[in-house]
Amino acid sequence: MEKIKKAKITSNLSAIRPTKGDRVLDICIIVALLVIGILFLYPLWLVVISSISDPTYISTGQVFLLPKGLNLDAYKELYRTTTVWIGYRNSLLYTFAGTASAMAVTTACAFALSRENLPFRRPLTLFFLFTMYFSGGLIPTFFVIQDLHLLNTVWCLILPGMLGPYNLVICRSYFENSIPEEIYESAQLEGAGMFRCFIQLAVPLAKPTLAVMVLNFALGFWNSYFYPMIYISDDNIQTLQVFIKRITTAAAAGLDNPNVALEVIAEQLRKVQLLKYAVVIVSTLPMILLYPAIRRYFISGMMIGAVKG
Repeated sequence: MEKIKKAKITSNLSAIRPTKGDRVLDICIIVALLVIGILFLYPLWLVVISSISDPTYISTGQVFLLPKGLNLDAYKELYRTTTVWIGYRNSLLYTFAGTASAMAVTTACAFALSRENLPFRRPLTLFFLFTMYFSGGLIPTFFVIQDLHLLNTVWCLILPGMLGPYNLVICRSYFENSIPEEIYESAQLEGAGMFRCFIQLAVPLAKPTLAVMVLNFALGFWNSYFYPMIYISDDNIQTLQVFIKRITTAAAAGLDNPNVALEVIAEQLRKVQLLKYAVVIVSTLPMILLYPAIRRYFISGMMIGAVKG
């Protein structure tokens, strides 16, 4: 009987054919998604082709779809600049170390707060929520970093960002609402402790949420500019974003000098414009490569088949 029912269901599904209205709707959705995709990708593509085009064509608006007048001077200038590679090394270090430590601390804290039997669970949750809405301000934070002897060290950027309240709330909600308690109970019947449940059950099942957190933390550490500028004065451990600001500022220096010929100022302006495009590409390339690596976790969940009846 079951085989007959399954055969009937299969035949009924195969008998369903998309109507003309369904095809039109599919075409409209595809066209709309293509248009939206182009609108989002074109600004990035424009920056890419502008970074390798002649500044004269850029200023006259002749660069639209393809590069015109191939010019790699901006990239050559960045390649010859030693501070760019120092900044790249430091920013990658801060991003990897900061993201790894932040994920470890935030995820463990979120799992602990998701357990109903945690002592002082509600006050601790309110404490973390309070820090998400209110901060001590720049000057008190600077004094704290100074008193802890963290100025001009790699830790001045890593330690303050080891716990993200916003990501903590997201991760705690996922652990609390999306993972059934029966999974933990089954594991505990087999002799597993809560630490093992966290490592072998909670973390693998929360991969989509953790992927979002990785992206948030990585973007925050990589794009960090203000705090490195405040806390770090040693160029050997300075970030890429600060060096890029210095390069563009130095390239634009002297443009307001009335003693410089207009032709020289115009050439310098074109150089600055081209350099800014190249800087955008160089500084965003790691994050552009990171997103495809974790994109699949945004699409598929990990809870399918996790609970068996």
